[in-house]
Amino acid sequence: MKLDNWNTNTAKVRAWMSNELDDEQAKVAIEATLMLGDNADTDDARSTFWTALRSIGSPYEGFPKARVGQPSVLSSTGQVNVATVESQVRSAFASITENTDVLLKVILPHGRTGGEFESWDAYVNHMVDVAHDNMMKAVKEDRWNADEDIMTCVAPLTRAEREALKADDDNNDDEGGDAQDE
Repeated sequence: MKLDNWNTNTAKVRAWMSNELDDEQAKVAIEATLMLGDNADTDDARSTFWTALRSIGSPYEGFPKARVGQPSVLSSTGQVNVATVESQVRSAFASITENTDVLLKVILPHGRTGGEFESWDAYVNHMVDVAHDNMMKAVKEDRWNADEDIMTCVAPLTRAEREALKADDDNNDDEGGDAQDE
């Protein structure tokens, strides 16, 4: 595993471990494996330690997996920030322990899918996905630089604000057209 990939993936593991992992023995094992991998001299050694981390962490909910396929549009820092926020969202919803059965009866998946969430974990996973999608959309719309703190993320414009901007742009286009005719 290349050093950049090691740093990105282990930063996600560190964020997950600090926010979600309660098993002290697993924390000790993961921290020791992280330390060994951080000090590894070769890509092969880092791959071996990543395999060990996956083996230790895979039984636990929310353990971050290495990205497979096309590279992320985010920098390593941005990926870590997104993973940290996802972990915090998961922890926030997972901390709700009372009346989850009531919530599952009144908070339903998207209308096209129908039915209910099959469990509180399924709802929590859904909310983590929603948070991820919102962050990625904010990056694409240039409302958030993922390399910065999450608090710099700007909410999307309301419909009224978008319409006002469009009307303003249309007015500016009309005024500029007369200057070309002269």
